[in-house]
Amino acid sequence: MKFWLLPLALIAATSSASLAVAAPRPAPQHSAQPCATSVLTLSRQVATLLKQNNTSALSLYVDSRRGLQFSPEAYADKKNVKLSRRQVAVARTDKKIRIWGDYDGEGGPIKLTWTGYRKRFVWPLDYTRKSQVTINGTPKGRSTVINNLRQFYPNSTFVEFYVPPSSKDSLDWSSLWMVWKKSGGTWRLIGIAHDEWST
Repeated sequence: MKFWLLPLALIAATSSASLAVAAPRPAPQHSAQPCATSVLTLSRQVATLLKQNNTSALSLYVDSRRGLQFSPEAYADKKNVKLSRRQVAVARTDKKIRIWGDYDGEGGPIKLTWTGYRKRFVWPLDYTRKSQVTINGTPKGRSTVINNLRQFYPNSTFVEFYVPPSSKDSLDWSSLWMVWKKSGGTWRLIGIAHDEWST
């Protein structure tokens, strides 16, 4: 009889230990800016895709209902080009010339293919290497153009990739803006804007 008691005691002890391990733990305390960390990671991923001109992968970040709007300056306008997720996916090989807005200071419409627009107004510099990145901060780049992104995209999250000027007196700074909005619990990219010094 004593021989049976030992295995039973061991089984009971093992079961108790398993129950102790499986017991629910207290919910972890979230950091003060959980969304900021998430958006920062997504923004860096998108920056890499823009650098590679990988529009197929970029389209996966775009909201299927809203699409992705491109603004050649920090003043967003309803006239700016908005591409659907499908259009973003094939943008790399798309030869269609679109009017993306007007050249600031120079005047005249911006008539470019995606390739030309990307080179001039999306990725003129390598923002993955030289930039200072801020989330919902005061715009680092200041020009004569009014930055209305917060008014144009209400209740959104804004990430600025800012490349400072090459020297103290230079005006050759540049900013890449990404606008994010939550949709169904997932962050979606809804806007990309460019900013630089303008006269």
